[in-house]
Amino acid sequence: LEEFADGKRVTLVRAACDESRHRAASAAPRSDRRYNLFTHNCEHTASRVTLGRAESPQLRGWVAGIGVAALAFVVTRHPGLTAASFALGRRLVEGASTRA
Repeated sequence: LEEFADGKRVTLVRAACDESRHRAASAAPRSDRRYNLFTHNCEHTASRVTLGRAESPQLRGWVAGIGVAALAFVVTRHPGLTAASFALGRRLVEGASTRA
């Protein structure tokens, strides 16, 4: 854990997991799907086992941040506002997913 954390704070978030879903997921045959950052990454797999649906809030935040930043850059051509817009876009999506 110390090596993984690299001096940074690590927070453990426990999600409620239906035991029958967990058993079914671990007994299911391994998927032959290949890793895909946008549709089949490790966060998708973990949420599929714990929540029953594949989702990646972190990826959704990055995509939203890049979209808002691109829009800000097209409108303003200002690098500082572009960077701030990226952070704002990520924060808005991450905040929405934690409230859900």
